Amino acid sequence: MIFCSVGTQLPFSRLVDYLYRWSEFVNKQQKRIVIQSGGEVNSKKLDNILVRMFVSEEEFSKYIDECSVFISHAGMGNIIRAIELNKPIVIVPRLGSLNEHRNDHQTDSANRFSSLSNVFVANDFDSFCKAIELASGYCDNRSKTAYPERDKLIKYLNSQISLL
Repeated sequence: MIFCSVGTQLPFSRLVDYLYRWSEFVNKQQKRIVIQSGGEVNSKKLDNILVRMFVSEEEFSKYIDECSVFISHAGMGNIIRAIELNKPIVIVPRLGSLNEHRNDHQTDSANRFSSLSNVFVANDFDSFCKAIELASGYCDNRSKTAYPERDKLIKYLNSQISLL
């Protein structure tokens, strides 16, 4: 199952459209997909896609635990969650140039984490398809205790977020 979260503050039709296009034309509707759409609903109906405008924290946790690939906007909470759980995450940053956000800070966030082995960044449909392919093949054989710098990074990011 693929779980996609666009966040709750702003719609993100480009990401939702990418996922529908990928499901219909690349994946041929084989893989089950759950989308937390943040208030936006695509009018197209595909049998393999469940769209939920909003989900509770409990449902969110269930979906992220069950998914094989997590797709998200470049929200720090989602990125940190994927890092903590060693989930492969495809990040599609909202772009200021497309009026998806006030500026391109999400691009900066996504690029900052792109060197991690479970992070795959996509800025257009072609890179989105490639990122899903790479994320689907991701296998983390590392022990959580073998990477103390990851834990330091998570602790630091959580401390900075708590200051906001």
